[in-house]
Amino acid sequence: EKYAFEKGMKQIVLSTLEKMELARRMYEKYGFKLVHKTKIPISDLLGPGDWEELYVVHYVKCVQSY
Repeated sequence: EKYAFEKGMKQIVLSTLEKMELARRMYEKYGFKLVHKTKIPISDLLGPGDWEELYVVHYVKCVQSY
């Protein structure tokens, strides 16, 4: 965050899989806000099958001054 501030950035954006609960809790603990969820089209990529539904979640945090 300090690096982002020093470089003049306004926000930090990150993404992870929805099922990565530990990572998501950490991001939220440090002030990141969930802004969007995107479904990964597994069947389109791998063909028909009994695939687990996967989602990518996107977080944003405004850069604060130090």
